[in-house]
Amino acid sequence: MYQMFAYAKKYNCDRVIMLYPHIDKLEEKTFAIERDMSRKIKINTVGIGIDLQKNKRALLGQLKIILGGPNASFNS
Repeated sequence: MYQMFAYAKKYNCDRVIMLYPHIDKLEEKTFAIERDMSRKIKINTVGIGIDLQKNKRALLGQLKIILGGPNASFNS
């Protein structure tokens, strides 16, 4: 966790997202450092139990939601 805050500071990012494979008991959380409440680390999970050759759009849909909602854009 500390390393992610260090990256955020070094690269001047206000948001860092840690992605993990989806596990039922792992909750999505957001953390902030007391000295710098503007920098946040968000922990998200993504379902990887899909055949990406057949259903790449399902994973892209999950990532779009995590990155900023269904209208987020990034190269596929």
